[in-house]
Amino acid sequence: MVEGVLSQKVVYTGLVTTQSVHSACYEVPFSGYVIPYAKFEGLKYEENVEVILDPAICTTTTINGFAYNPDQPITVDLCEEFCVDAYIEDIFACMLDTRTIFNNVTLFLQAKVSQTCT
Repeated sequence: MVEGVLSQKVVYTGLVTTQSVHSACYEVPFSGYVIPYAKFEGLKYEENVEVILDPAICTTTTINGFAYNPDQPITVDLCEEFCVDAYIEDIFACMLDTRTIFNNVTLFLQAKVSQTCT
C-alpha cells in the first residue's frame, strides 16, 4: 500500500485591482496499491503456444509465453520491498464562479522492486 499527501497552494486575487494577493493551502491524502507480479520460476518460456479463444466455435490462436501447468503453480513473492516514485502527470483548474474553483491533479505512481527478502 502506498500512502501520501499532495500539498497544493492556490494563489488568487479579488475582482478589485487594488486588493492584495491571497492564497489557500490544501493537503489531500491519497493511497494506492502495488500489485506484486507473478514469478515464473521453474516455468519454461515457449513459442507458438496454441490457446483457445472461443470454445463455442473452436477458434484458436498462437501466442508466445508460459504454458500453464497445474502441477507447477505460479507463485507470487509477497516479501518484496518497493521504491515508489510519484510524478504529477496533469493539473487542471477552472473557475466555476467568482468564489469557487475546481482543480484536479493526476498522479502517476511508479513502483520498482528495490530488494527481495532472503
